[in-house]
Amino acid sequence: MLIIPLLIVLSALLAAASPVRRGIARPRPNTVILDPDYMQRAAGNPDQGELGNLKGLADRLLTVGPWNDYASQGVYWWATTASGCPYELRDGQRNPEIDLYTDRKDSSNMVNSVYYLSLAWWYTDDARYRQKAGEVLRTWFINGPTRMNPNLQHAQLIPCKCTGRKEGIIDFSQVYTDVLDAVALLNTKFDGAWTQQDANAFRDWNQQYLSWLTGSEFGQKELAAKNNHGTFALMQVIALQMFLGQNAAAKAQVIEQRSRIDQTIAIDGTTPLELKRATSWHYANFVLVAYLRTCAMAARLGIDLWGFHGAQGQSIGRAVDYLAPYAAGKEWPWPKTSAPLKLFAAHDIMHFGAERGLGDPKRALETIPAPPGGSIWKLAPAVRQQDSTNVLGVFHSAQEAIIDDPTPAEEVASLEGEAPQEEIDALKAELPSDQIQLLDELTGGGI
Repeated sequence: MLIIPLLIVLSALLAAASPVRRGIARPRPNTVILDPDYMQRAAGNPDQGELGNLKGLADRLLTVGPWNDYASQGVYWWATTASGCPYELRDGQRNPEIDLYTDRKDSSNMVNSVYYLSLAWWYTDDARYRQKAGEVLRTWFINGPTRMNPNLQHAQLIPCKCTGRKEGIIDFSQVYTDVLDAVALLNTKFDGAWTQQDANAFRDWNQQYLSWLTGSEFGQKELAAKNNHGTFALMQVIALQMFLGQNAAAKAQVIEQRSRIDQTIAIDGTTPLELKRATSWHYANFVLVAYLRTCAMAARLGIDLWGFHGAQGQSIGRAVDYLAPYAAGKEWPWPKTSAPLKLFAAHDIMHFGAERGLGDPKRALETIPAPPGGSIWKLAPAVRQQDSTNVLGVFHSAQEAIIDDPTPAEEVASLEGEAPQEEIDALKAELPSDQIQLLDELTGGGI
């Protein structure tokens, strides 16, 4: 007769020792990359293992920052004389001078801090995360003395040559859309940590930034780029338009992204313009980050970009399938550095493909390592660039980070219409044969 009371006591003790973590009821957020319906559901039942990973990332960010404004130096440019000028391009050779300009790293820290802190607040309701995210956002985007001007006129400057370049837009386009999703989470309520006034000011900043991206010479030329630069620039514009409620304009840009599939993805799923790079594994994954994030946005606009096939059968899915065996460990046949491939670069890409029924990506997930810091895919199922993130030592060092700077061919192509033809011809004559071929592909042989 003592069995039942004893069981009751044991049950009470176990419950006290292992409390059940309850989810949080959240309103539907107006996210652009992250699926808003998924995020609302997941808040009520978060994966506890991944929540531990997320808190581990966010906790490190509570006592650092904030950061502000933006300028950076071109990564592969080196002085040719003892006095400095002129600078020349050495593809793949990272000049440590770029560390004198901390804004590139600062912007990465800003983006990732806001993203992880906002997610951590979303799933835990811990006000510390929300408070810190609001502080970082206000410092970078809102407060007068510290706010960044809503343009990238001075990104990837080259000493003695220019005060900024169109290619510098990728410094933001590859990561900034995370901030839009983070703010969408914060915007589901307003309090002292993040107010309606803050949200309005942030919206105004993004409207100005979008106007600069689509109206400036830098922005228009970057959007016209045929490689990952153009794909990311267009992805960023779509995200900004959706965030600002300009869905009709966003739909038109998604249709434009279709034409890029024809131009940049081959029938076998390779991405020829990216595979020519010295760090081809990175770039083959990198361009798919832009495409898959665009797929996620297109789906919410009622457009099936994932299912789109070009005239010869090209598709984003084929490009994902192509990478899968190599993500699982098969020898990579394209140019690479001597360092081991960071297979986790494909982590999110394989998840995206597996969830859409592709068998090879699903099998690759059985062996592919999680990104440094641990996976948070079940909490935030959005494809992110995983192999060149640097957040205060959470991931690999800044020195190891892959920098998405243009190739010599891309540099020469960018001078069309801006430099005397004789200067362009002289630079072209110095290009190796593979870069001349790439230049012809980029310009249609017209430079």
